[in-house]
Order: sequence, then C-alpha cells, then structure tokens
Amino acid sequence: MRSVTAPNAGLTASEWNIPQLANTSDMTPATCREDVSWQGTSSTDFNEVGSNWNGTRGFVPDASYNVSIPNVTNKPIVTRLSVVYSLSVQTGASIEINPSVSMTVIK
Repeated sequence: MRSVTAPNAGLTASEWNIPQLANTSDMTPATCREDVSWQGTSSTDFNEVGSNWNGTRGFVPDASYNVSIPNVTNKPIVTRLSVVYSLSVQTGASIEINPSVSMTVIK
C-alpha cells in the first residue's frame, strides 16, 4: 500500500494488497514505496531479480513501486502475473506483456 512508508518487523495484513493468483515468492516485504527504472542490463525479463532494475536490491517491482521504462536496448517483457503502483513508459520505449499473463497498474 502506498500509505506504508517503512517496513516493519512483523506482518500487518492490512498493509498488503495482494491480487488473486499473485506469486507470493516474489513479494518484497523489506522494501516498499520505491521508484525504480528498468535498466535491461542482463535480459529482457521484467520479472527477473537483479541488475535489470536500479532499485535498492534489484527486486522485481510490486504493487508499491512506481516504475519507469526508459528507451533502452533490452525492452522489458512481462513473463509472470505482475502488479505495479504506477507505470511510466518514456518516449521511444516499450513494454511487452506475454499473452498468457497480465499486468495490473494500480494508479
């Protein structure tokens, strides 16, 4: 949730907005409300943890993240069910969503 400003040591269920069919193994309770940009440095897989993202830990964005997609060589491809808070696709950039999955943008 965007109202949460910092992680806490315990689980507070009311702070989570988990869409049905979400892959909970990809959730990042230690990180919230981050602004990240796609880097595309290691692959085109939007859902790959690592250097594709410039965030704190390279986590795949979730429902609390503001995501920016710049115009880079490796265009992101969403390969699993994904949820982000906001999505900005810059001029000349693109994002592809595999037909078998979906992406929800909250804002």
